[in-house]
Amino acid sequence: MNIHSIIKNRSVYIQNNYFTPLMFEVLKRKMRKFNYFPTCLPEGFKWYGNRFQGYPCYDCYDLSINMVGTPKGQRLRNYLKRKLEKDFDLKIKRFWVTMRYTKTDELEKSASTLEGCSLVHADAVAKDTSEMAGVFYFDQSYFAGTAFFRTLTCKIPDIKITSEPNRLILYNVESFHAAYHDFTFDQRNVMVFNFEYE
Repeated sequence: MNIHSIIKNRSVYIQNNYFTPLMFEVLKRKMRKFNYFPTCLPEGFKWYGNRFQGYPCYDCYDLSINMVGTPKGQRLRNYLKRKLEKDFDLKIKRFWVTMRYTKTDELEKSASTLEGCSLVHADAVAKDTSEMAGVFYFDQSYFAGTAFFRTLTCKIPDIKITSEPNRLILYNVESFHAAYHDFTFDQRNVMVFNFEYE
């Protein structure tokens, strides 16, 4: 079964040790050194009174598309896109990526979190397109990770994938999912993807 079949069937693809050890160290260093801006999920909900009505997090300026990002961020962005295309035999048409962190002390104030689980949502951008989303983890935690739900209203996840350093997961953008947070850590560190492919 190839990656296209896995994603279309709404299964989850998991690959441990996705990057070489050297590249993983480079990514960890960039995660620490890049610049971030405060935001919240879901994005675009301007009617929230403040970030804490949603899922408060910080997204990376450097990886922003086109002229907004930094040259170092754009080089990494292009490298990540090419690697995904090569590894999974894809032609990516639209590519979005960010490094993201969530502070535990902010999440504790948030209206969006119930017992460590954020808002259940789907990432679908456009109908009738082939799209994938993904999460790359930096930390090891039995409690943190990503949970997948059968429906938007489910309270208990069907599948939960734990956070493991250098682990990549890919899934269908229409899959209902939520971030799980480990409150024994000061913050959750991930890199998240969303892309349309041919």
